Amino acid sequence: MNPRYALDDFFIQLFQEDGPQAVTRSLDWLGAFVITENGLIVAANAAFCEVLEKPEGDLIGTPVFDHITPDEQSSMRERFASQNTTPYALKLSLGHHRIKQVMVTPHVFPVADTHYRLAAFTDVSEYERIKDSENRFKHVFGAAGIGIARVNLDGSWLECNEKLCEILGYSEENLLPLTFQDLTHPDDLDEDLHYVEEMLAGLRSTYSMQKRYRHEQGHYFWARLTVSLVRDAADHPQYFVSLIQDISAEKQAEIAAEQLNDSLAKLSMTDGLTGIGNRRRFDTALENEWRRASRHGTELALVLADIDDFKAFNDDFGHLAGDDCLKNIAAAIEAFGNRVGDCVARYGGEELAIILPGLSLEDAASVAEQCRQAVEALGIARKACGDGASVVTISLGVAAMHPDSKDAAETLIEAADKQLYRAKSSGKNKVQPTPGTG
Repeated sequence: MNPRYALDDFFIQLFQEDGPQAVTRSLDWLGAFVITENGLIVAANAAFCEVLEKPEGDLIGTPVFDHITPDEQSSMRERFASQNTTPYALKLSLGHHRIKQVMVTPHVFPVADTHYRLAAFTDVSEYERIKDSENRFKHVFGAAGIGIARVNLDGSWLECNEKLCEILGYSEENLLPLTFQDLTHPDDLDEDLHYVEEMLAGLRSTYSMQKRYRHEQGHYFWARLTVSLVRDAADHPQYFVSLIQDISAEKQAEIAAEQLNDSLAKLSMTDGLTGIGNRRRFDTALENEWRRASRHGTELALVLADIDDFKAFNDDFGHLAGDDCLKNIAAAIEAFGNRVGDCVARYGGEELAIILPGLSLEDAASVAEQCRQAVEALGIARKACGDGASVVTISLGVAAMHPDSKDAAETLIEAADKQLYRAKSSGKNKVQPTPGTG
């Protein structure tokens, strides 16, 4: 969702509370009028009426195109269609072949289901009035909940309103000797300066970004910055006008939401009992690694492990002991899947899996043997079964192949499962194929 500029929020509030005429009155030192999406004038202030030399009653309800020179109408309609808010020069028709050249700063803002367009303009032939207009502009919007400043071309502050001093924590006296570069986080400065260079080169007339400012107390906070470049009648750059809005709360909420989403995503891929990956995590990882190995022509190995006689263990010691047993074994095996791309997951029941990208069958079998020894070394006591073992053990099946795009990842699972069956049927507590035998 695109952020709505604070000035537009101010205009919307005025419109909703007092109607469109209140919007134009708030800019009484500038010419201003409000039009509908269809180009009909619904409000005009005294300055606009004075420029056109017509009373307000003769303007309300008329198409704005009636008051624009014919050569401007086509480009004006294009601006309306695109809702372009870039400042532009416009020629107003006064009748009797008289023309008034103005510089327009447009704003588009929604009220209910309608997008209105505010055009505030300055007679560029009267440039000496601009400074006074800016002072009154700052006075009007000083209470709009947004910081406003005039900034020199070198980055030094020329003047600022009270809200900006409040946001940055400085008094105006202490702020003015500084530059915006002094207060910008080092990681954000290059982007900011890049936009400034583009504006000075005439490549853009405004920019907006989120950046971090250093507060007077030393900490950094997030703000939304919108900057426009003011030029003189000869198009020479004069200074920047910066609007600065503290968005710390918004940013904190955004970060909290991202952290929550990350946590939920991790939980959805984690087995609730063992804390390792669940079947969903396994399926996703295997599919991804299968495609990656197929693209790069590398090998992919899979180890399937099953706890020997686990049903008998549960029958003898109870399911709580069985859960503890499973958790301890999962933790022991997880230690051997610590490379980037490795995945240790609970495949189902008492069956665990290790995905080992880039390993040959022999290397994967070696990892499986280390897992077998680590589980046996846990020394989890059990009642002796037919195999004579007095501690809990695992059997492991290993498979490795060079994936082909024509084959499915299930091919690797089936191969590892067959080896697991061999390990089980040949006495348990074994790895198949046996490491070193290929």
